[in-house]
Parts: sequence; structure tokens; C-alpha cells
Amino acid sequence: MTISALIANIVSGSFGNRQVKKNTLHEFFNKFQVFRLEDLNEFILSKEPEKTIEANTRNNLLAHYIKQKRLVRIRREIYQVIPLGESSEYYAIDPYLLASKLTDDAILSHHTALEAHAKAYSIFNTCNYWTKKEIRHPFEFQGLKFKSVQQPKILIEKKQENFGIKLIYRKDQPLRVTSFERTLVDVIERPKLAGGWEELWRSLTFIDYFDIDEVFHYCSLLENATTFAKVGFYLEQNQKKLAVTDQELEKFSKFIPQSPHYMERTRTKNKSGTLIKRWNLIVPGKLLEESWEEDL
Repeated sequence: MTISALIANIVSGSFGNRQVKKNTLHEFFNKFQVFRLEDLNEFILSKEPEKTIEANTRNNLLAHYIKQKRLVRIRREIYQVIPLGESSEYYAIDPYLLASKLTDDAILSHHTALEAHAKAYSIFNTCNYWTKKEIRHPFEFQGLKFKSVQQPKILIEKKQENFGIKLIYRKDQPLRVTSFERTLVDVIERPKLAGGWEELWRSLTFIDYFDIDEVFHYCSLLENATTFAKVGFYLEQNQKKLAVTDQELEKFSKFIPQSPHYMERTRTKNKSGTLIKRWNLIVPGKLLEESWEEDL
């Protein structure tokens, strides 16, 4: 039986002597609550590796399940599975699953990575994900915003864009997310993508351990002196809690800027702060004091 005939039979309920295949799509729907077309293709081929998949038949299959309200087409090539007994109009999507499927190389990042690791102080309605693709506008679905962040060019040039990536599971579905170590550097580099200094500082308190060698390696890949200084400052501020050695801090201090740099990139009229000489870093007073009554 060809894959095309198999799919047609799944829809019609007629399977002849191939009873072993009658639950192929049901098995797939149980496995993937959000999927891309290539996920469906790969799954079917894993069941019948010698067969080919006809796009028209596959699309007819998807249209059938959309009509039956078992599927919702979110955007081109991306679908949501509606569990039996649930309404397609009211069933809330898992934002992390959707973010992980918006591109074929999506990696949950920044504040979304903290949320996925259950280390965020607050839960946001915006999801961030790394991708090599240039996507100019955020995507919105069910009141949620999904914002892409382009992978640093230097990582792409070094073929290291997948450095510090971990697999976690949501509803038995694997998601790619930045590790604690890469997330630490990413949010300190771009605090706006972590909700600002207060939010990221509070969130990072939930993490009790970082592999300092991995943090240093990632900073080295980025080749940014200010990043070394900012990360070094954070590790020094939390040296006792994180059990960071003086020798480890010294490694970071060797690559700091030669002249003072502001910890905040944003251009404001008042960029006052305290110069931390060891890191050649001008740090906002509220950050040093961890005084969060007002926004930084």
C-alpha cells in the first residue's frame, strides 16, 4: 500500500489487512500537539520508510482534520492538534511548543528560556526564540506575541549557533532551549529581552549553579569585552552563592574593555552610575543596591 493510499484509508476508516497502521495519525496527534509539516512527513516515513508522500494527499488529509476541528492551521506549515473532547475555539495553545515550531531552527531564548526552565520571576505574554532567519515582524496568536531574535553573526560564522542548547520536554514533545549558562550571558547582554534588570536579576536568583567554564567559553565565542565585564560583574556580585572562585573571576577580568563602558546600552539623558574599576563598568546605582521601587 502506498503512503497516499494509507492516508486516504486513515481518513475513510478502511484499512483492509493493514490493521497495524490504522492508528498512525492518532498516534501522531498524541505525540505532537503543535507540529510543522516536516514533523508529519518524518513520522509517516518512520512507519513506512520505503514509501513516498504525495503533497496533495497529505494536504487533503490536513484539510479533513481541520474540517473535523481536530486541527487548527496556525500559519503556513504549522498546525495545532485539538485533543478529543476539547473545542478548537477555546483550547489554549502551549506558547513554548508554538515558539519552538515557528522556524525549523527555533531555540527558546532569553526570558522565555528562563520560563521554560521554571526559573523566571514573572511570566510574560511574549516568547523569544533564536533563529538564523530574518523575521521582521512579531507573530501573534491567542493574545500571545512571538518575537524572533537573530543569532549573532559571529556564532554563525564560527558554526557555533547551537552552542549551549539543551533539550527539555513539554507534554512529551522535545524543545530546544538555551542552557542556564548561555541564558545567563544572553540576558545580561540584552536585558530588555529579559524584562529589564530587575526582572532578570530576580529571575537569576532561582539558579544556584552555573558551569563557569561553559559561561566563559560562550563569552569567548562572542568576543565582546563588555560582555566579559558584565558577566564577570554579575558573578562577582553572587560569588559566594554560586561558589565562584577568585581564579575563575580573574579569567573574565583579563578580557574587559580598556576604558569604562556603561552596563546599559540604551541612550538616556541621565546615564549616571558607579564605576566598578575591576570591570571598567559603569553600573546603575539601583542595580548595585538592588533597589527596585522604580524602573531602571
